[in-house]
Amino acid sequence: MLMQRDRRVGMILMLVLILAGILSSCCIEADGEEEVIGTTPDGLEIRVSPGGEQFIVEPEKLVSGGTPIDGILSIDNQKYVRVEEADAWVREDSRVHPKTVVFGIEVEGAFKAYRESDLIEEGVIEDSVNGFPIRVERDEAGIVTVTNLGTGEEIVKERDFWFAWYAFHPDTELYEG
Repeated sequence: MLMQRDRRVGMILMLVLILAGILSSCCIEADGEEEVIGTTPDGLEIRVSPGGEQFIVEPEKLVSGGTPIDGILSIDNQKYVRVEEADAWVREDSRVHPKTVVFGIEVEGAFKAYRESDLIEEGVIEDSVNGFPIRVERDEAGIVTVTNLGTGEEIVKERDFWFAWYAFHPDTELYEG
């Protein structure tokens, strides 16, 4: 019984020493500066911040600004709009009912929307957006693809209600077939 207790105490002592060694190898210099604790296989420095966080630094790639460390943007200067104002804003464009389903695309900064009903009726629409020839197709299964005819590449599309698409892209063009 005594021997088992001595073995446990020895193991606990060994764990404490191992942890102390690990912690001492990651210590921060007394002056609160970052400390280089190693390098990656690519030769990048592994550093430890005064707060104990490890990170890899490539100084020439660091830029100022961006999202705060916690990734949450401040809400101090948010702009809110009353429901009536937002509703009137969406209804300004009476080309289509606000809840009409559209497929919206962006090509080199220009936005255009295609009604789902037009795609159901026509199947294939060949058009141009910002000078680029495109094809918008809806197959029998209802899958819509948008292709840049100049490059053959697929263009990313968004399926939205008109009011949502228009809210984010008020200068959008609407396909009038």
